[in-house]
Amino acid sequence: MTLLPFPQVHAEHAATPLPRAPQTPEDTGLPHTFLVELVGKAMYQLGFARLMELSQHLCLAGTVVEAVCHFMRREGLLEVLRRGQHDGDVQFELTQAGHARAADWLVRNQYVGPAPVSLEAYRAGVLTQSLAAQPVDARRVHEAFADLVVSDELKDRLGTAINSGRPLLLYGPSGSGKTYLASHLRRLMDGRVAVPHAIYVHGEVVRVFDEHCHQPASDAPDSHHGLDNRERADARWVLCQRPCVVAGGELTLEMLDLSFDARAGYYEAPPHFKANNGLFIVDDLGRQVITPRALMNRWIVPMERRHDYLMLRNGG
Repeated sequence: MTLLPFPQVHAEHAATPLPRAPQTPEDTGLPHTFLVELVGKAMYQLGFARLMELSQHLCLAGTVVEAVCHFMRREGLLEVLRRGQHDGDVQFELTQAGHARAADWLVRNQYVGPAPVSLEAYRAGVLTQSLAAQPVDARRVHEAFADLVVSDELKDRLGTAINSGRPLLLYGPSGSGKTYLASHLRRLMDGRVAVPHAIYVHGEVVRVFDEHCHQPASDAPDSHHGLDNRERADARWVLCQRPCVVAGGELTLEMLDLSFDARAGYYEAPPHFKANNGLFIVDDLGRQVITPRALMNRWIVPMERRHDYLMLRNGG
């Protein structure tokens, strides 16, 4: 897969509000046990850590991390090593029991990155940011392809296809510019989208944000100053340009499913998943190891029902 360069985004389409930062463990949409394990594993790797450092590392508000740490102190898993002059200057250390528990948690799952979002929150975000809510008109389509030698009839067909929200098939002889034309469809995708670092589903973590597929917006809000995050955006989401992912002859059926890393204990989202709210291009259809029939059979349900089914190792 390759990442295509992104066009300049018009100012009127640039604002995409990120969710508000959760202020309590319940607001995160994650099980309390998962948050305890995540904080414990982070402490195991960081060693001594201040409350503010944990907050920034896990992309969670200080109030959320503080509540989890207080619970772990009551359970004998964590202790205060040093207190400073303000609430954020509290240094924690795992107890012997907490160290042993964290080691066990890491054996099962080594994910210690930014806290994930729930599957429900991700689904709601995808629907809210759908390109279907931003239809294009004839003027915008003609402006987007003004520097290309393309007939007005084809421009109108491309605009109609984009507005339909359905898969688009470009066909023609070799060298006729199909790939070049498909890559320029990104010019019709204005605005930013919020992409989560990871999602939590049925006890598993699926990593979504990929620096090779997602380009953070240059004007993204900063969510890592201080502990007061009541008015700040949820740092578990990254404000990005709409993704444009291209898969060529290397595409296989296995790549279209969740990829589980047995050693790390968590999943990587497939490329078409990472292209949500953007553009996913299958280049040179028929050049893949799998046949076009097999590829279409894999996508017939997602294309008809507009949702895909991905299987976890636990059957979820």
